[in-house]
Amino acid sequence: MLKNKNIIRAVIVLAMFFSVLVTNRYVDFENAIMNGFSDVSYYTNIAKAFPHLTKSFTTYHHAQRFFFPYIIGMISHITGISLYASFMIFAVTFLLATLCVMDRILYSVNGAVYALCMALIIFNPYIFRLYLFCPGMITDLMFLFGTSVIILGLVKDSTYILLTGSVVAILARQTAVMFMPGFFIWLAVSENFGTEKFKKKLFRFTLVSVAIVLLYKITGYVASIFGGDNMNLQHLCSLIPYIKASIHNLKRIDIIYFFVNLIVRDTFSLTLSVAVLIPIVIFCRRNVKLPKESWLMILFAMLIMFQPVMNGFPNDATRLVSYAVIPLITAAAIVSGSVPPLKLMTNTLILFLCLLCYIGSFHHHYSRVHLVFPSFSNSQFALLHYVVVAVVFTVLWREFFKGNSQPSISESTPSLH
Repeated sequence: MLKNKNIIRAVIVLAMFFSVLVTNRYVDFENAIMNGFSDVSYYTNIAKAFPHLTKSFTTYHHAQRFFFPYIIGMISHITGISLYASFMIFAVTFLLATLCVMDRILYSVNGAVYALCMALIIFNPYIFRLYLFCPGMITDLMFLFGTSVIILGLVKDSTYILLTGSVVAILARQTAVMFMPGFFIWLAVSENFGTEKFKKKLFRFTLVSVAIVLLYKITGYVASIFGGDNMNLQHLCSLIPYIKASIHNLKRIDIIYFFVNLIVRDTFSLTLSVAVLIPIVIFCRRNVKLPKESWLMILFAMLIMFQPVMNGFPNDATRLVSYAVIPLITAAAIVSGSVPPLKLMTNTLILFLCLLCYIGSFHHHYSRVHLVFPSFSNSQFALLHYVVVAVVFTVLWREFFKGNSQPSISESTPSLH
C-alpha cells in the first residue's frame, strides 16, 4: 500500500514536471540577459574563470554568491560539458531535488492536498518555468532549494537538515540572514522557557545562526577580493528613496495608483498560493484554533519577502518574492488536517484545479504560448493569471462553505511529522 502511494505521487509530480518541460521556452545566456536577467553575466563570468576568480567587474552582492557558479564552472572544466549544459543540468537536478524535499514535507497529507500543493509549486511561473528558461540564475534556484530544506528541518525537528538547508541558502543568497529572527521566534512560541526541549532548540538555532553569520562573513571576504563596493545595506532599504523619487511630482490619484501597482507587482508571484491558503484558513478559523506552526510558516514567508520588497527594484521583486511559496504551501498543508472537504474532493475537481494552475503558468516570456498567440503580452498574461486565481479561489470557497459543512474540531494539532 505504501509503495503504491509513493508510485502514484511520483507519477503525479513527474507528469506535472514533464508538462512544464515540453511547453517551456529555452534561450541561451545572451538572450536571457537581453530579457532582463543581467545577473547571468556575473554568474557565467565566475564560472568561466575557474579555477581562478573572475577579473571582470562583478558587483559585490553577485560576487558574494560565487559558490554555486564556481562549482558549475569546475564541473564544466573537468567534464568538458558546455557551460550552458552544465548550468541546465544543475538547474534540472535541483528543481527535482526541491520536489523531493517538498514530497517529504507533504508526505503525511492526503492525496488531494498533495496534488494541489505540488501544482502550486511546479506551475508557479516564477519558479520552474523561470529556471528552465534561464538556468544561469542558479543562485536563486539554490536559495529556493535551501529554503525548502530549512522548512523540512523545522517540520521534522532535525538539526542536521536545518543546518544543511541554512548552509545552502546563505551560500546562494544573502537573504538567508533574514531567517535568523524567524528561528528564535519559532523557539519562543513553540517551547516553554527552561525546558529540556527549549534548551535543545536554543542550541540548534544558535548553531545554525552562527553558521549563517560565519558563511556570510567568509563569502563577503571573498567578494571583496574581486567584487565592487559592498552595497548590501543600501539594498535593504532602497525602497524608501525609490518611493520618494517616484511620487515626487505625482498627484493624489497617481500616488494611490503607484502604491496599488507596487503591492500588486510585489505579491503577484504568490497570488495563486494565497488564493488556496485564504479559504482554508477562514474555513478552519470558524471552529478550530489554527496550529501555531501554520502562523510561523506565514512568518517565514514574510521574512523571505522582506528583503526583495525593501529592495525597491521593480524588475526583481516579483521573482524574488516567489521563494515565499514554500512556507506558504507548507502552512496550507499544516492547516489542511482540519479541512474535511479537502479530503472529500473528487479526483475530477482536483484535476480541474491543477489544470487551472497549469493554465496560469503560461508566462508570456518563459513559456511557448507565443507560438500559439504571437502577440501574447505581459498585461494579457497578468489578466489570464488573475482569472485563474479568481476561479481557484471561488471553487475552493464554494467547496468549503456549501451547505452547513463544519471543520472537524479536535484538540490535536494537525502535523506534518
